[in-house]
Amino acid sequence: MLFDPASHEPLVDTPWSEARARSAIATIVADTERAFDEHALWPAHPLDDEVGAVEALGLYMGAAGVVWALDELESRGAAELRRSWAPIADGLHARYVEASQGQPPGPARAVSLHW
Repeated sequence: MLFDPASHEPLVDTPWSEARARSAIATIVADTERAFDEHALWPAHPLDDEVGAVEALGLYMGAAGVVWALDELESRGAAELRRSWAPIADGLHARYVEASQGQPPGPARAVSLHW
């Protein structure tokens, strides 16, 4: 099945509201910043398959993508961040290299962001 309605938010008759959208973004950003852990980074979504150490650092399913998204939201004026994520971004490459030692190249390595 290409589309499973149960897996998506239902459409509503509520008109678009920039203020409501900004509030929702602010809530998501605050939750994201609050969930961060210096060592574990961010938890995987419970519905995702097991996320390995390399994937947890990458752009698609990992910390590099989260940091990029936070920076993108801030640069577009859609969010105000509580901290600078540059030091975290700076350390991700070394963590990625360490986590991928001895692993064969694969999709997770192909989509990872090297800072």
